[in-house]
Amino acid sequence: MQRVPNDDALDVASSCGTPSSLPPTKPFWEKVAQLLYAPRELFFIFSIKFAESTAYFAFSYIYAQYLSDEFGFSDIEAGILYGLYGLLCSVFGLIAGPAIDALDLRSALLLGTIPSFIARCGSALSREPRFIAFCSVSLLPLGAAFGLPVFALGVRRYTHPENRAFAFTVFYAVLCASSAAGGLVISVVRAKFHDGLQLFGRDLSWMRVNVLCCAFLTLYTCLISLFVRPLRVQQGVQLEEAKLEPVPKQDGGLHATLRVVYGSKPFWKLLGLSLIVSVGTRATFRHLDATFPKYFVRMFGEDAPFEVFVAVEPVLTVLLSFPVTYLLLRHRIPTYVCLIGGTLVQSFCPLALTYTSYISNLGFVSVMALGEAIWSPRLYEYSTMVAPEGFEGTFVAVTFVPQYVSAAVVGATSGVLLDTYVPETLEPGEERHPEKLWGLVAAAAFVSPVLLWLGKRRLFGDEPELQHAVAAVPQATEEDEAYEMVAITKEQDAAREEQNGMLCG
Repeated sequence: MQRVPNDDALDVASSCGTPSSLPPTKPFWEKVAQLLYAPRELFFIFSIKFAESTAYFAFSYIYAQYLSDEFGFSDIEAGILYGLYGLLCSVFGLIAGPAIDALDLRSALLLGTIPSFIARCGSALSREPRFIAFCSVSLLPLGAAFGLPVFALGVRRYTHPENRAFAFTVFYAVLCASSAAGGLVISVVRAKFHDGLQLFGRDLSWMRVNVLCCAFLTLYTCLISLFVRPLRVQQGVQLEEAKLEPVPKQDGGLHATLRVVYGSKPFWKLLGLSLIVSVGTRATFRHLDATFPKYFVRMFGEDAPFEVFVAVEPVLTVLLSFPVTYLLLRHRIPTYVCLIGGTLVQSFCPLALTYTSYISNLGFVSVMALGEAIWSPRLYEYSTMVAPEGFEGTFVAVTFVPQYVSAAVVGATSGVLLDTYVPETLEPGEERHPEKLWGLVAAAAFVSPVLLWLGKRRLFGDEPELQHAVAAVPQATEEDEAYEMVAITKEQDAAREEQNGMLCG
């Protein structure tokens, strides 16, 4: 059961609330060394995350083009299917959250990796449009719902307050590295199997070979998930003394989970925050795989290396995320400043593509990487730290709403924008207008920082300072843990009393 802080703990929490009273941040390499105290499961999670995300990106970067070239979908039809996939990932994710809390981590991992393997393997070998459409609205969203949120929950479970902030930076760096690896997989497969491959009497194009490679990566995640122990790191002791312990079960089952989670103000704040990020800034990243490849090939030629630019963005993000996170923690920048500043920077990136050149494309991915390095790791950490113990799965699932809702937003607009401003074929005298396409994308991106700024008081209150203090305190004690949870506990108690009748009914 969740521990309620006593009055002494509240006093300690209060005294820790101001930046001037916090101990100095530990040096960069000391933070790296703290990860060595983590159990092997943390590094299993990182490896599963890398393999699954590499498979995801290597498929998603060619997904729209794959639907058109291999199954005959038009730009608009491919965009609609892409959008449905993203929308259902969000819906499945919110539904799966309470189930993730009820299951042990190993079972949740297998519920995500096995459907993803079936869907990718089938998509590589099938030639039936209805089958890939079925996978896009069922198995792939189910795999995503029990995939990335569970990985983030694993980082929470297998870390200590002293090394958690830096572990989430590594978690995000792994995500970015896998994004680059996805581009590399495409480059290698296209170069080696440009004319296709014959396998068991089947003629496979280079795209199908690429999707088959994604399936094999996913198979690895299924196997390694079997070795993850459903435990967690002790929280109320020093990092050097922390051992693994069973994860406490919440009483009351699914009904209690729904009542506590959906009746809490932090949950609705996090959901609102995630949706604001998704409809604007995060959509620019989704255009990187839904819109950018087709735009790039149509502007620069059939064999133009779009995957190189796609891969540069995560490499830059990896290079920037560690020093950026370290500087933000060192100077105790509040969470809301990171989110508003990072989304604002990223919103400028589509403007680079109003000019058509390789240099402007490099500027597009560079500015995107800088913005993401500022805001994205903090949002991941924020979601797990505002979650009450035992209900992290649902809260973490909400964090990935931006990734999937933005896919729905982009899916609804990408095909129309391409068909209108950068069509595949041109009529005599007709010209392409990429500057209009990316100008509209930029205008939509600025919605996120504006709404975050307008909703600062309602969305954050005192929570950003709370999160920042927890991340910065190098010596975590029981009082620190109490400080971490006290604001959430009070808000949840009030929300439950207020909404109990409605939820129980």
